[in-house]
Amino acid sequence: MTTITATKGEFVNLVNGLYSIRTLKGKEFGFKVLNNLELLQTSLKDLEDLGRPSDEFLKVAEQMNSIANRNSPEGVAETKVIEEENKELIDVRKAQLDEVKVVMEEETSIELELIEKALVPEEISIEDLMNIKKIIQD
Repeated sequence: MTTITATKGEFVNLVNGLYSIRTLKGKEFGFKVLNNLELLQTSLKDLEDLGRPSDEFLKVAEQMNSIANRNSPEGVAETKVIEEENKELIDVRKAQLDEVKVVMEEETSIELELIEKALVPEEISIEDLMNIKKIIQD
């Protein structure tokens, strides 16, 4: 295990990079990817909890999506009415997302398993390599 220091946002990008390669073959490689995902998810749980929208907001968002998916001319007016009726709820969500942005910039240290270059499957793309570069060991 190696301690890596980065912003929480960089670690979120690493999580996304690990998810994008989870279908690549290789037993030992797969275990390291899985272990790192678990370590990152545990370490970033506070960020996940902070960004989770309220049930009330999800209901409003579902209404808005339903209107948007209809693609009707009245949709814009309907959307504005819903926004006005739920202004306080939407403002709370915006403030929540602003707080998440601030927390994403915070530095933290997480112990992760490095992945040796020799374990990386041949079919990995350059983009995927760039996304997980922080945990690739020479």
